[in-house]
Amino acid sequence: MSFVFALVLGFGGGYWLDGLLGTRPWLAFLGFFLGLAAGVLNVYRVMQLAAPPSKPPE
Repeated sequence: MSFVFALVLGFGGGYWLDGLLGTRPWLAFLGFFLGLAAGVLNVYRVMQLAAPPSKPPE
């Protein structure tokens, strides 16, 4: 869910700024890719917390 939220928030923010600044579609693309990166980072962090701790090599 956090992945989708980050993606939608990034794209929505870029789209809104495009409307204000008249730069359509560039900031929407930038927001989409920033949201994608944030979503992937969120998923990575959640997976790190969910992974069982590994034993040190003997």
